[in-house]
Amino acid sequence: MLFFIGEIMVLEFKEYKKKLKKDTILELDFKVETGEILTIINNNPSNLELLKESFRQRTKFKGEILFDGENINKQKLLFSKDFGFYNDLSLLKNIKNALSLFNIKVSDDELVGDIEFLNLVSSTKYKDLLPNEVIKFHILFSILVDQNILIIDNTEEHLTVIDKEEISELILEKSNNANVIILDTMLNSYNSIADKVLVITDGIKSYFGNLEDLLILKQLTAINVSSQENLDIALEGYQYTLYHDNEIVVREEVLEEVVYALLKNNMEVFQIRNLGEKIKLYEGEADL
Repeated sequence: MLFFIGEIMVLEFKEYKKKLKKDTILELDFKVETGEILTIINNNPSNLELLKESFRQRTKFKGEILFDGENINKQKLLFSKDFGFYNDLSLLKNIKNALSLFNIKVSDDELVGDIEFLNLVSSTKYKDLLPNEVIKFHILFSILVDQNILIIDNTEEHLTVIDKEEISELILEKSNNANVIILDTMLNSYNSIADKVLVITDGIKSYFGNLEDLLILKQLTAINVSSQENLDIALEGYQYTLYHDNEIVVREEVLEEVVYALLKNNMEVFQIRNLGEKIKLYEGEADL
């Protein structure tokens, strides 16, 4: 989690609507405050690409994307492929020159440390970088340029597991005043540094909220019973919560025992459902 002291500025999707296909319209309404990290999960990379284009205002959509109450197009947004570097210059010279264009001064020692943090060599010429190294170097620059909104695309096919770990640590270390948006196709340890998570399932927003609440929700089961009377007796020793329409909520790990206890006390069970059944985190959830 990032900590920020000072004026709170908000990134907001306000009545956003984007047609994804003939019968699917993505609708988003949410806010992310300064210093918060938001991970957006969608197993369809093309939908994530549309969100990136929406941030850039390069695709048509209804509604607004705002930062500090103003249209987001007033913000400088640098994606990993937006900035060019000189092939024959070293990484250190390249990043010094690029930062100078934004009037940002960082000592050579600090820059070398940041470059090495990503397992890169500061004396390496830009043209000699591998594809994954190019992405990491561009991400480093986009972080150091001190944007109000930082968008990280973890769906880049060249990024390795180690690369993503390094990028996550760099975000926590360096992006203290930014709204950080991480785009990914699954929830995993590299993007679970987020304060909030937006899950888009089959083109529909299925969850927006705190990561901790989402992980708890995925472990809860709702049981529809014939009556909520005398539950204290029937479920003595079990933790449960009264829900609505004669539903009770229990942890999935005790589901079988609870159902047996209900039936033993002559209570009918009509339906059992996972509370997070519509929230698909895909194969990456096992990596948390």
